[in-house]
Amino acid sequence: MQKKTRLFMKKIFILTMAAAALLWSCAKETGESTGEALQRYIEAWAGENCPNAEQTPLGAYIIEEEEGSGTAIGDSLYVRVKYTTYALDGTISSSTEESINRQIDKYTSYYYYGPVFWYRGEEQESLYAGVEELIADMKIGGRKKVLIPGWLLTSDRYDSKDQYIKKTESSSAIIYDVTLVDALNDEEQWEKDSLARYIAANFPDAVEDSIGGFYYIQTVAPESDSTLNSSSTVYADYIARRLDGTAFDTTVADTAKMYNFYSSSTTYSSKKITLDDNDYTETTMASSSLIKGFAYALDRMHYGEAATVIFWSGLGYSSTGSGNSVPAYCPLRFDISIDGEDEH
Repeated sequence: MQKKTRLFMKKIFILTMAAAALLWSCAKETGESTGEALQRYIEAWAGENCPNAEQTPLGAYIIEEEEGSGTAIGDSLYVRVKYTTYALDGTISSSTEESINRQIDKYTSYYYYGPVFWYRGEEQESLYAGVEELIADMKIGGRKKVLIPGWLLTSDRYDSKDQYIKKTESSSAIIYDVTLVDALNDEEQWEKDSLARYIAANFPDAVEDSIGGFYYIQTVAPESDSTLNSSSTVYADYIARRLDGTAFDTTVADTAKMYNFYSSSTTYSSKKITLDDNDYTETTMASSSLIKGFAYALDRMHYGEAATVIFWSGLGYSSTGSGNSVPAYCPLRFDISIDGEDEH
């Protein structure tokens, strides 16, 4: 059955590509723009594959829709979503779902899977126009599966479908399957509330530092109260984790092996710290710059000391995240130990 399904999908893909090639050829002969040719192709594809789909004002096609029971998204600046994207032949391009990544053999144990933040503010224009149109009228808990044509795969904003089509140079299309998990305006407060719940459950005696969104829990007392400075020779080990407990970076080989990101080309050992007496953000490890939360922790530590530090993304990777392991707006936990004064 699986073999027959794959053969069927292959035939559909070949027919789809052949139809696309024919349209582009016709477009050249008739003087059509890329957008106009794409429009004809999308209309033909939708008519054949999802004839009951509802077309949106900007030319996307709503293939499936489940209305949520929660509040409407309204003007919320941030949304948290789960999503999967598909090519028109049904091939999965990307997904936030662990089960789907396992299904398509793209699962990696230390990657993040789960709801992600999308920012809707105009100054960044980070969302595709078609994605913004997709979610604009959704309610929390709702789901939509939408075909988004190439003219809407842009962060630019225009007033009409015709303007998008006229401006586009894209001949592609993506199917988005999106579930709206949450909508909010104050991401920072949401994140710090999440931190507070984590601290209450795991370190109930910890107190938030005056810097805000930062907790320091000493786990091993230092050898002395002598202050480290830029003239000190300092080495440190660390384990970096998300708050779900998954480690994604470390100087400890056994930890890297445990979480399946060990690399034989990486040297796992204590790293040299270069402190800056005037500005903790200039602290470096093995000549590499550090995120603020990590640097702030190192700046206050002493020889022989160990600590767990937990901080919000404003002191971490903020709106960009870091690769597949740290999503945007992700709080982090670092377990850090400073070597003794006589160990190097």
